[in-house]
Amino acid sequence: MPVATHGAVKTLTPNEVTATGSQIILSNTYHLYLSPGVDLIKQLGGIHRLMGYDGPILTDSGGFQVFSLGLKQGGTLAKIDDDGVTFKSHKDGSSHRFTPIKVIDIQRDLGVDIMMPLDVCPSGTATTTAIKSAVDLTHKWLAEQVDYWQSLPEPKPALFGIAQGGVNKKLRRASIEFISKLPVAGCALGGLAVGESTAKLYQTIKWAAPLLPAAKPRYLMGVGNPQDILWATKWGIDMFDCVLPTRLARHGSVWLIEGEQAAVDSFANNDTPALLAGSGINIKRHSFPTTKARSDPNLLQNIGASPLTNLTWARANHLAHEREIGLYRQFTAQNLWVINTLLCHVRQAIKLQQLESLDSCLNCW
Repeated sequence: MPVATHGAVKTLTPNEVTATGSQIILSNTYHLYLSPGVDLIKQLGGIHRLMGYDGPILTDSGGFQVFSLGLKQGGTLAKIDDDGVTFKSHKDGSSHRFTPIKVIDIQRDLGVDIMMPLDVCPSGTATTTAIKSAVDLTHKWLAEQVDYWQSLPEPKPALFGIAQGGVNKKLRRASIEFISKLPVAGCALGGLAVGESTAKLYQTIKWAAPLLPAAKPRYLMGVGNPQDILWATKWGIDMFDCVLPTRLARHGSVWLIEGEQAAVDSFANNDTPALLAGSGINIKRHSFPTTKARSDPNLLQNIGASPLTNLTWARANHLAHEREIGLYRQFTAQNLWVINTLLCHVRQAIKLQQLESLDSCLNCW
């Protein structure tokens, strides 16, 4: 899910996002609540009308932003209690309060398709005591939100549950067991990719993801690196979101598909059987400007489906040096297209029972 934090995927129109292969967009309750405001969005016809996007939209509850922004300010912007969180806007310092029920109502008023519950997301380096406290409060709030959600009239957004627990096996397993028993529409792993090592992230995904209900969507929150996505799909994860693809693009970094041209063409055409029979594929990150590209006349990505049509290394280097927004737009589209192309192959490989073969011929760095 490309991230449209403020109701827009930065630098791209909704049609351009869809053209990269994206099927759903994520936006953020906290940021939309602060600006332009829920009442105005509802008055304008909802978040789909505001964004000019008719595809599915999932909104994070804003809990992560409340707590993370509070931590960045020395903990002074957010205070948690048993019934919710009181926080100050990072924009103007005004005081606000989120409760579990209010967060559900906000997302209903936004008119989203999938909503996430208010939870407590500790950092990856938090103590066991802090993680347990976060898990307990997350469970208390989720139970309240599920009861309220069930009482709402149809039609209503789908509600997912979020399992916390950090990399602590006992706490994470208990949280997964708790949400698995609830009548939520999907289950997410939260509180990962928030400061723990990559090794611990991978280990946790490996044993935790298969514990989530197989009949419901499994969502790994906040992960968007190609290698991380490929790893997580091996263990049953279905959904991802991350600002990484678009943020990297705006800072001059782009993912390119590299390898033997026949294999690259096969990958770009989503031809899994041909790819598995061919040579390896690399998804590699390149950052601009870079002196080694200054006079290189070759195309960055010689694939017809790529958003980088006719862009040479030298031109990309020049545009990056001049900080031209047009380059960042192309890089954003390219990074989303690469992720969606990868996931298209993953879906096909799963159907063909060839996911291990795909993993063995694909490198991402």
